[in-house]
Amino acid sequence: MIIGIDARALSIKKPAGIATYLRGILNQLQDIDKENEYILYSNVEIDASVIRADNFRIKTVKGAVGSFWLRFKMPKVIKKDGVTVFWGAEHVLPRRKKGITYVLTVYDLALFVNPSWGQWTNVLIQKMLLKPSVKQADRIIAISGSTKNDIVKYCGKDPQRIEAIYSGASYTEQEILPADIEATKEKYKIHKKYFLYLGTIEPRKNIETVVRALEIINKEHEYQFVVAGQLGWKYQSILSRIEASPCREDIVLTGYVSRLEKEVLFHCAEAFLFPSHYEGFGIPIIEAMHRRTPVITARNSSLAEVGGDAAFYADDENDAEAIAKLMRQCAEMSSEERQQRIKKGQDNALRFSWEKCAREVHACLTGSIEKP
Repeated sequence: MIIGIDARALSIKKPAGIATYLRGILNQLQDIDKENEYILYSNVEIDASVIRADNFRIKTVKGAVGSFWLRFKMPKVIKKDGVTVFWGAEHVLPRRKKGITYVLTVYDLALFVNPSWGQWTNVLIQKMLLKPSVKQADRIIAISGSTKNDIVKYCGKDPQRIEAIYSGASYTEQEILPADIEATKEKYKIHKKYFLYLGTIEPRKNIETVVRALEIINKEHEYQFVVAGQLGWKYQSILSRIEASPCREDIVLTGYVSRLEKEVLFHCAEAFLFPSHYEGFGIPIIEAMHRRTPVITARNSSLAEVGGDAAFYADDENDAEAIAKLMRQCAEMSSEERQQRIKKGQDNALRFSWEKCAREVHACLTGSIEKP
């Protein structure tokens, strides 16, 4: 069997989101499957270091805009290459060719839920290409039950054709020395107890509500709020809100952080704040729990699925008072209460692994999927 994969995400130099997902699964697939042949397709150069098995290879096929390249140029290519199963790992499938089984991973339908969360071009591309791809797919992999429900709701797909397979999450314990903590705190001018957000800075992440919560809690206490991550879509209004905050001096914007700095920031935080408006999965919750950091999140979309009974939840992610109350609760826990919460988090995080995810994806790709 020859399995083709849309591997364009592997061209990203600072992997996140889809790139992290694809890397995690491919790393495990190379140990799981030594028999089938895998071809990783891209229209741009991708990171070849991800390949270490003889039955995996990369094929670059030059083309213009990625999603349209895949949808309209690649059908003839994969047919000529003898592909029997094609995995669309980035929301889009090549147009159907007879004799090929199509599997599609859908991460979220955020731009269907609220188009203002993305660029109009991305909204248009999703509606033009994702819906037809969902309709065409013989089997769909949704990365959470919430995403599965959204696919049924917004695309009308038969739920029997959708497998909810949780994403994995990777964590390799790294020793943190006192000098590492000192250097990181000195670099970013962190000199108080702090709460952490780590991720892309964009409206969907609800950072402005956390800023309001900080303003509430800092009427009685003095905490910092560390916002770590790259600037994303419509970040200007978030930065403007931060600049206008009476707590501006207590808000730290780090930009993209190194792996060691990320470890330090999680290690020393009072809690990780992730009350996003919507997530297809929410890998940062698992990353925080692996790193012994209590998590404050919301009950919407997939967040409660991922956080289980280990997270603190705001019933309304827009309620700054409720988030401030949870921040106080985290900061004022006794040492025993904190250890109990950390243990719950670590146990919960063990539910998610790239090996488990890859085995279930492998079953979808190679299993008894009804042929077109």
